Amino acid sequence: MEADVAVRQRQVDATRAAIAAIATAHDGHHRGGEGRVLEGTDTVRERLAELAHTARTECLSFTTGRAQTPDTMAAETSLNELALGRGIRIRNVYQESFRNDPATVAHAQRMAKLGGRSRTTPTLPMRMVIVDCETALVPIDPDNPRQGALELRSPVSSPGSSPSSNRSGAARRPSASRRWSTSAVWALRNVS
Repeated sequence: MEADVAVRQRQVDATRAAIAAIATAHDGHHRGGEGRVLEGTDTVRERLAELAHTARTECLSFTTGRAQTPDTMAAETSLNELALGRGIRIRNVYQESFRNDPATVAHAQRMAKLGGRSRTTPTLPMRMVIVDCETALVPIDPDNPRQGALELRSPVSSPGSSPSSNRSGAARRPSASRRWSTSAVWALRNVS
């Protein structure tokens, strides 16, 4: 019982860190960060296809809601298969409510068999995809992801500078415009 409470607390802490990171990113991008608007689901899917072909190391995502639609899972499956086949690490954090949808659970299990990693947490701030610690896609309207997404670009310091990979504490500090990416990536990598 105490172990379950500790796990839940780590999940809540990681979610809070991600929310803070997103808020910082939002503030930073109003001060001159790079970004663009991707209007509509088709435009977002086209961009995700480009990213699946060009990703160098990893794709991390938060997936919110109760269940994924069949068309979303179909589009995601082919892109994930492509990326995993190229050796790209895929890590996804689902909202716990996904466990109630057999089709979404089957989809996550299929991705796991291909090498993707998934976790669940009680709450997530919003849907989000981060590719290579450089490109983040977040919904224009978290309550209506079909409107499209904002693509935010922020090259970050090397993967070795994240809190999880530098045990010596000697990591260089990313600039304010880069800090959001490192924090969000760390939260995604460390949700248990």
